[in-house]
Amino acid sequence: MIVVYHCWGGSHSSVTAASIHLGLLPTDHIPSKEEFLELGFYDRQWNVDHGKIFELGIDEYGNQICFMGREFSGEIIERAIKGIGLIYGIAPQEIKFVDAMPCVNLVMMLGGSVSRALHLIAIGRPVVIKGTQQCYSKIVQLVAGVKGEFAGMTGT
Repeated sequence: MIVVYHCWGGSHSSVTAASIHLGLLPTDHIPSKEEFLELGFYDRQWNVDHGKIFELGIDEYGNQICFMGREFSGEIIERAIKGIGLIYGIAPQEIKFVDAMPCVNLVMMLGGSVSRALHLIAIGRPVVIKGTQQCYSKIVQLVAGVKGEFAGMTGT
């Protein structure tokens, strides 16, 4: 299966969720600023990257774990990708989209906008990291729910 975590810009909540899913970020504590910055994609995407799917790795169930930024177009992009998948023989149920936006807080939005949209990275990045730390447990819960679905499918 292909799992695509998505959010507004594809720089923060979706990257964090995909990284948690793959064990690149912990589930037992809130990561430090340094742990977020060690991720190659955290706070790195620009507007021209919206709509691109980035593969991060393969999970323990053999699923391809990806993330993307989609602005306001999540449902449209999901339908389009599943439609293209059908053309190429990939059943719609083999592509799972996971919206990370319900985990996002105001601090993340503010910091992400300052860092990515205004290109004021030195100001926005510490703010978005603080916001991500504040809502980290919600993202961990989101990922746990997704992974729980796969555990139930395999009987493990």
